[in-house]
Amino acid sequence: MSGLFDDKKKAAENVFALDEEKRFKVQTHAARLFGHWVAAQFGLRDADADHYAESVVDADFEEPGIQDVIRKVMADFTARGIAVTAHHLENQFNLHLQEALKATE
Repeated sequence: MSGLFDDKKKAAENVFALDEEKRFKVQTHAARLFGHWVAAQFGLRDADADHYAESVVDADFEEPGIQDVIRKVMADFTARGIAVTAHHLENQFNLHLQEALKATE
């Protein structure tokens, strides 16, 4: 009986690990897509846009959630003298999150 319980426990742990891995991949993909959107707003192209998008992905590792990404991007908009609200950026990120989710289905 304990073998069955151990098997169920191990299966649940595997499902959790897969869910976490999928969540990580989706979040990273969304941050990259969002970074490319921001890069386009700044007029960046090609390697410069890719580099900027990667900097957005890197910012996403600072803390859980997307507020670290929003802060980074908001500061970049401000540094370029472009007015934007955090609400607008959050909406844009969520659009890219939906796109990332669809890509994993």
